[in-house]
Amino acid sequence: MFEVKSYILIPGKKITNLDLVKNNPFHYFDEITNIDKYNVEDFDSNYLDGTINLKYYDETLMDFVLWDLVDQVWAYFLNIFQDVVSTGYGKSYFPDMPLLIEIKTISDTLIMFEIEKHTRYALPKYEFMKDMLEGAEDFFMKLSKFNKLNYNHEFNQISNLKVAIEKFK
Repeated sequence: MFEVKSYILIPGKKITNLDLVKNNPFHYFDEITNIDKYNVEDFDSNYLDGTINLKYYDETLMDFVLWDLVDQVWAYFLNIFQDVVSTGYGKSYFPDMPLLIEIKTISDTLIMFEIEKHTRYALPKYEFMKDMLEGAEDFFMKLSKFNKLNYNHEFNQISNLKVAIEKFK
């Protein structure tokens, strides 16, 4: 149903034109699963550029033009999900772009997922959050093995959210 993949900006690549990124994204980005082929020193652990690609069946909800500090985008999604679980509504801006991400409950089983000026879809709440949490967990697991940084806060959040979203089934 959902396909969630995380990508990192290849060390040494500079993005100066989003049209070039659209036309040849793999010239700039590599999937997080391939991070081991790089040296940890090639990345700034405080500023990890990358992107989350999100598809719902054949519809692209997030793609390479929404690149930013990918670890922070994932952390922001976790915070948004916490708010959705608690109040039915969560929002955050991308770390370095003035684009608002909003998720709001519109029924017992549906949420409205919106990225300002890019995406607006009604989606199945449980499946969306479950698949995004799995994507976040995969991302932080791969990153923690690579850079040996501690992502315990994120792993605890993911674990707690997995339990909390069971009520949405």
